[in-house]
Amino acid sequence: MTSANTWDEWRAEQVRKAEFAAADERRRVLIRHHGKPERASEAAKIAGLAKLGRQDIDPAETIAYVYRDQAAADTWQRSTAEHCGVPSLGTVPVISAGRTEGILGIYDLRLG
Repeated sequence: MTSANTWDEWRAEQVRKAEFAAADERRRVLIRHHGKPERASEAAKIAGLAKLGRQDIDPAETIAYVYRDQAAADTWQRSTAEHCGVPSLGTVPVISAGRTEGILGIYDLRLG
């Protein structure tokens, strides 16, 4: 390996470390302001896809999280799309005993 390759590899590693640090900081800020989302169950994800009218999508090609409110869902989904390239399929309220218990957000992993 030449010294140029060593330098290029070192520099690439420094860039990757900086990107990971920036992503970690974004997550910390999101959690501080909007709470940490919980991974939704498979059943909740399938029900959410049905509510969105997206039964045409294989649930295995999606991932879903429950957010504390719509503002949190919107912010987390916007950040995920912008920084990870994973688009949202939409959000639906999680209703339990007639009360909204959170917002289910579903991501399309086919396009990310």
